[in-house]
Amino acid sequence: MKHPFFVSPNNHKAYRVISRFCREKAPPVTLICGTQGSGKTALLSMLQADLEEKQEKCLLIDASDFSCRYAYAAQKNFLSSFRRNMRSGSLLLCDNLDRICGKEKSLEEMFFTCEEIWLKGGHVVATLGRESSVLDGFGPRLASRLSLGFCVHIEKPLQEEIGAFLAWRGMAGEQGDWSEKDVAFFRGWHFGQIVRYLEHRSGKGSSEQEDLILGNFQEIAENMMAISHRYFHIGEDQLRGSSRSEKVVRLRTIQYYFLRSQGYTQREIAAYYRQSRVSVARRCEVMKGNWHDFEEEYEFFRSKLARNYLDLNGSN
Repeated sequence: MKHPFFVSPNNHKAYRVISRFCREKAPPVTLICGTQGSGKTALLSMLQADLEEKQEKCLLIDASDFSCRYAYAAQKNFLSSFRRNMRSGSLLLCDNLDRICGKEKSLEEMFFTCEEIWLKGGHVVATLGRESSVLDGFGPRLASRLSLGFCVHIEKPLQEEIGAFLAWRGMAGEQGDWSEKDVAFFRGWHFGQIVRYLEHRSGKGSSEQEDLILGNFQEIAENMMAISHRYFHIGEDQLRGSSRSEKVVRLRTIQYYFLRSQGYTQREIAAYYRQSRVSVARRCEVMKGNWHDFEEEYEFFRSKLARNYLDLNGSN
């Protein structure tokens, strides 16, 4: 398998485990643990691509999507079809498994899905957005089975690894030599954030389609609500409520669009704003089709978000 991305010295073990994954020798459960943005999804996608290249059948699904599809199937009486689809293979790749923590019915369905795969001699590989394999919130049955698995830890890049990453990308030649202060600016960032930030700074990124990643979903949401209240005088209850005022709908649309630029799904955005996915998709299309009408306001909103994020995280 080729290196499709920079592998830091910290994470060579994780890379080796995934790149050499062998069903005959692998344990029934493999857990990939790491904080948001550390590269868990990239490793899982890499494993999927490698298995498909070998023509080995596997299913890759995000746990939030699993939960939503299960709820929809239960409501529409499609459970037999849903279960047949989820349990037919012998390898389940589940991203962000901890997103269904506390969701009793989804956890129960996930347990029986995994159980059926294991009974066939199959395997489950899952990612957890945690620094350790602590299994709080999974319920006793699923936690018990997951605790028997092999855990791969992905560490955040160290400062010297960030410098190595910049050199690997060839960015030092484009941006000049990187001082310790420059590298320190990116402390705590993952590699994807760094790339997108530098592309925007150099003018190579498209503001219409790309944005600097400003934390995880909750951090971004809290930042957006603060900016909305401070500069637009619109409160969280209005943005996440049923208000149809033109001013609220317009700002809500800008926030939808920004969250989509961060890589969040329509499903995640709709759940947070208590709106339908169709509504989120429609408003994003409206903004995309009328970009010039929204551009100035969007750039103002985005710049305030970026400034506030950097202030909160101690950057100058």
